Amino acid sequence: MTISDVIVSGGLKVDFDSEILYSHDQAYNNYPVVFPTVNFTLVSSDGLISLAGEILSANDICIDNDGAEFTLGINGYTKMKVDNCIVFTVPDCDSETYQIPLSDEEQAKVWDILNEQCKDILGKSCDSLLEEARKEIL
Repeated sequence: MTISDVIVSGGLKVDFDSEILYSHDQAYNNYPVVFPTVNFTLVSSDGLISLAGEILSANDICIDNDGAEFTLGINGYTKMKVDNCIVFTVPDCDSETYQIPLSDEEQAKVWDILNEQCKDILGKSCDSLLEEARKEIL
């Protein structure tokens, strides 16, 4: 299974019962740039658990009944606006974070999915959420 399979099957959903984290990050090119970020907790779908299991089996780690916790961020800095990976941790296993990489095409699809879900549930677009995070910076 690939992340594209998970996306196509509808296995990428924001957990709107979890807190949405508004924050900021910075990058240094020739000077520091501060930009808004919004981080979502994702529902631990069968597809995401399967992908995490594949990644963890390479490290001899198994996902137990607690599953894994998945997060994904959007930002006001990069061209795609979606982080280049889904980050996950395995509760009670270790303090390591692991990543499911996203290609540019997958990032674009994820943006569309997040945008649609945010509009449906929150009544706001992802760009509106980033603007709220930008206001918190100021």
